Amino acid sequence: MYKQWSKILKGHINLKDFIFAKEVRLGQYVSIPPAALVSIENTKKDPMMAPKYQERVKYVVISGKQGSRVKDLVVSPDEYIKKHNYKINSKYYIENVINNALGRVFETFKVDVNVEEFWGL
Repeated sequence: MYKQWSKILKGHINLKDFIFAKEVRLGQYVSIPPAALVSIENTKKDPMMAPKYQERVKYVVISGKQGSRVKDLVVSPDEYIKKHNYKINSKYYIENVINNALGRVFETFKVDVNVEEFWGL
């Protein structure tokens, strides 16, 4: 497992494995979720890119300044590919996506996957 975490942390990834796709319903949010933010940005650039009914909008979470909110770190996969200085937010994906899923499996065995000692990091 340590080998896989090392690959992620070094950026040796396949982008498609890190893309989220969420349904967007513009005009129905109190707090705008990441997919809606990406959709709004896409629509500003090209009004024809406005999401259709029940359309899923793709996005990735990029690295940013310490303490940044996730909503400040989301971009479309197309923008990620175009901007060569963007990097996937490895820490976010490990802590909030992968560890959450693994945690549900390992909690049966009373193992905390969120401690660095578990992964040898």
